[in-house]
Amino acid sequence: MQVLTKGSSTGEVLRRRQVGDMTLSAVRFRRECCDPSRHCHERPHLSVVFEEGPSVRSGPCPGVYFYAAGEPHSWVPRGRIAHGLNLELGGQSLATRNLTESAVRQSLLTSLDTRFLLLRIHYELMWSGEEGEAALDALLLDLLATARRPSNASEPRWVSRLRDLLRDRWNEVVLLSEAAADLGVHPVTVSKSFRRYFGCTYGEYLRKLKVERSISLVTTGESPLTAIAQRCGFADQSHFTRTFKQLTGVLPKEARRSGTGSRVQPSPMSPG
Repeated sequence: MQVLTKGSSTGEVLRRRQVGDMTLSAVRFRRECCDPSRHCHERPHLSVVFEEGPSVRSGPCPGVYFYAAGEPHSWVPRGRIAHGLNLELGGQSLATRNLTESAVRQSLLTSLDTRFLLLRIHYELMWSGEEGEAALDALLLDLLATARRPSNASEPRWVSRLRDLLRDRWNEVVLLSEAAADLGVHPVTVSKSFRRYFGCTYGEYLRKLKVERSISLVTTGESPLTAIAQRCGFADQSHFTRTFKQLTGVLPKEARRSGTGSRVQPSPMSPG
């Protein structure tokens, strides 16, 4: 099995930057060049991939992936080309924040805010100059702060069931009372506890789900923004653009530019 060293990837590295002991790489994956055999990384490895539809890979979660150091996995893009961000976490970054790899995996893969932050990090990495290092440092701190939020290991069973229900029906109008009835929980219980377990209001979470689902459509660069807005349940393109910017920190057109790697040439693999 191939072991990838610091800064290495199975894809083509377009941009790379070292921030503290964390290595960020903007990567282009070409299907014909991707090896479907399993590999692992020397360091804990967090990735987001921008493509529409499921990928041919082994992994825990579509779109956002976390692998512990030495954990075998494989990934092949669904289409001919996909773009993504690889973030390798250094031991010092985890130790100073009392974080374990399992804690990072659990917190990041269940948070919608994770994907929004990774989209912004990818954009800053792709398009900012030297002045972008301060912005990247702040965004990485926000990302690790997400992992430090209290664990919901003791959350009621209905919380995970509600999370799955809303993700499955993201493009429907699901009233809180309707969701509570489906779960067999009193709606007042759901209403009073929702912010505690989801970090936002019920309505805000539904908007986050719609924006999360729109990211792959935006970043593939294949559909007009008006069509994406309609498909994801927004009143119009203006409403969609405003909400997308509010949650991700970038405009849809900026995310598209970043996700498609427009006018970007590979950078040399400089020492970490």
